[in-house]
Amino acid sequence: MDRELAGLIHSLQQACESKNWEQLQLLDQKIKSNLQSSISTSINEEEKVKLMSDLKSIQKIYELVIDDSKKHQLEISTELKKLTRDQRAANSYFGVSQF
Repeated sequence: MDRELAGLIHSLQQACESKNWEQLQLLDQKIKSNLQSSISTSINEEEKVKLMSDLKSIQKIYELVIDDSKKHQLEISTELKKLTRDQRAANSYFGVSQF
């Protein structure tokens, strides 16, 4: 179980770096399932400590994904505003040139 979760975490990091959102979504589902299984079967303190460490790693990756998506959201918004301004300028120019 630990190897499987470690592999999923590694894949999650790679998907994050490559900004593969579909892969991130699939991995998220697999990780949730794996964690639920691990939580229900972990019985000793050592397994619980390992599981907490894995959860912290996963949380850190998710924070990076969220931060990155917010950054891109700002970039997209800026570009959309620029396009809107350019479109208005073009419309204004064409409106004036018709006279």
